[in-house]
Amino acid sequence: MDSRPLFLYNGVFPMSKNDSLTAAPGAGRRLTEAPLNTPLRIVGILGGEGVRRRLLALGFHKDDLIQLESQAILSGPVLVRNLTSDIRVALGRGVAQKVLVEAGDEPS
Repeated sequence: MDSRPLFLYNGVFPMSKNDSLTAAPGAGRRLTEAPLNTPLRIVGILGGEGVRRRLLALGFHKDDLIQLESQAILSGPVLVRNLTSDIRVALGRGVAQKVLVEAGDEPS
């Protein structure tokens, strides 16, 4: 019997639960609660497979250093800079709330 998955998601094989950015309980705080312009390290994602897959496609990986550059006062997107790969991405507030971060060191 063939052990390959029966379907693909946008040309990507489904990830196992252990391959993802899932977070340990009590790890870090939400990205939307983090201070602006401070290096942060991604420690996990509080979402389903779709959210994890989307963030991986945008270049956000576990242990990447990021920086919250701006956010709207009440709602709306937040601008996040990935210091590891030097890209800037606007994330919706709902997705940003699912990213868990902790204080990170300055990149060398």
